[in-house]
Amino acid sequence: MSAVDEFIARCDEVIADHRGMTAGDFHDLAREIVVAFNPFIENISHYRAGRSAEAYSVRDIRELRGKLAVYRDEREHELEVARLNADAAGTSLSVSNSNSSVATATANAAVTISQAIDAVDADPGLSEEQKAELQNLLTQAKGAVAKGDTGLFARIGSKIMEGVEQAAPALIAKVLEFLASQATGL
Repeated sequence: MSAVDEFIARCDEVIADHRGMTAGDFHDLAREIVVAFNPFIENISHYRAGRSAEAYSVRDIRELRGKLAVYRDEREHELEVARLNADAAGTSLSVSNSNSSVATATANAAVTISQAIDAVDADPGLSEEQKAELQNLLTQAKGAVAKGDTGLFARIGSKIMEGVEQAAPALIAKVLEFLASQATGL
């Protein structure tokens, strides 16, 4: 259970059974939420600023619970979009969500030489000569990695990026993914 879910559960408990609780109790829970989520939920630090602790009620807990639920739902939506984008790009997405308020997502792109060459072939904006040159450079970049020659790889990578300046955005992304996956092998 994430920190957001834990705070939502605590809010639910307070909302369900708040008899016997004092304004100070409501204030303490509200303060914990504000401190924990200030970096993540916009303007939460301004929540009830300037009010005394005696002015807090269960209504404040309901409002903060709503803010937490919206925050959680937005993070889940962002994660789902990232997964869909990763699937569309042919990459994998791993998610780490420890017992904290922040989930970390990492995408690992592993584009093979044949995928990069196929992407060059499929680009309608490049001439046959440009396609042949780019494919040759991609092959040379792969060879530079095999040799462990970082200088050569950098020079070839620079030429590749010059060659895709007029290419479709999808090809540029594929070539960048290829170069990045190759650079990890140096």
